[in-house]
Amino acid sequence: MQVKWFLKWGIVALMFYCSTGHAKQKAYVTNANGFVTVLDTSDDSILTTITLDETYNLYGAVAHPDGTKVYVVGNNGFGETGNVYIINTETDLETANSPIQVSNLTSSFPTNIAITPNGSELYIAAAQYYNFYVMDTSTNALNTQTNTPIPPNGTPSGIAIASISGSTTAYVGDGSGANDFFIIPTLTNTLMTINNQTTSNIQSVAITSDGTQAYFGSHNGQHTIYVVNTSNNTQETTISLSADPSQYMGIAMTPQGTPNANKAYVASSSNLIVIDTLTHSETSSISLGQTAVGVGITPDGLKAYVANGSDVTSINTSTDSIINTVTIGGTPRCIAVALLPSPPSPSPSPVKELINAQNNYTPLKIQKGL
Repeated sequence: MQVKWFLKWGIVALMFYCSTGHAKQKAYVTNANGFVTVLDTSDDSILTTITLDETYNLYGAVAHPDGTKVYVVGNNGFGETGNVYIINTETDLETANSPIQVSNLTSSFPTNIAITPNGSELYIAAAQYYNFYVMDTSTNALNTQTNTPIPPNGTPSGIAIASISGSTTAYVGDGSGANDFFIIPTLTNTLMTINNQTTSNIQSVAITSDGTQAYFGSHNGQHTIYVVNTSNNTQETTISLSADPSQYMGIAMTPQGTPNANKAYVASSSNLIVIDTLTHSETSSISLGQTAVGVGITPDGLKAYVANGSDVTSINTSTDSIINTVTIGGTPRCIAVALLPSPPSPSPSPVKELINAQNNYTPLKIQKGL
């Protein structure tokens, strides 16, 4: 903001020149040590650290589509309790009604979450009781009628939501190694199964930017991504990787309409693998040196972030090269990137309006002889 003193007609005025602000992106990194690190994606600097609960392991995170909130799930590591935490992205503080217990049961062990495209519902994968849960984001209340079990004794792990042709569907991976993929149409929240006998231990799920395909990462030594066509919910193909996909939201897609669209970034061992989603092929592997876990993509598609070791590494998605490595400590797990709402344009200065009026003043001519 520029400040300028203005002298006219014996009036000293203080003028403020404010430029219109630009929308800001922030990366929220969950940590097994109970805190969330907030990064400024413009320069990868640490803005703040939010301590949610030092006794909790924090796992999945997702940003609300309007950019005003970030949701984080965590548990105490013993499957006894599980919470959803809500962070205000403007203040980077936990909201007044946070945390929310995941269920009316004593145990739930939530690990991953996804949000519907309109931001109205939050879907929570909870492994301990083989359930998924649905939370209304307007009231932050859990819909107890949609606490649906994953049979038989499945372990819901990765979860992602696709929206295509006006229909919204949640895709859930089974991390137990015993079952298949699961589909949950959000209109009815009824469970369907994609039969695939070759699959096991699905730890991460992501949807391509156009919503037409779901990627399921198998963490069982098969080094495989299973691709499901979302229009008919059948397995379309598999992608062989040079290493196993990692646990905990280890796949992220570049957004549609961005310069580097049609890419999937997969955390795999100590690498970040890049996949061309049009050809379903691995195009490059970025060495990180430490075990890669969660991956997040900026809404503008220009950067990828990957949690590895005690660090977070930023990647240029145009060149697929490392930009920065930021040490945040603890054990970072998952990353959600929020595009904050654009700040409003500044209102015209009353003083400036007064001076403009004076500049445009035309003296009143008085006719003589009246």
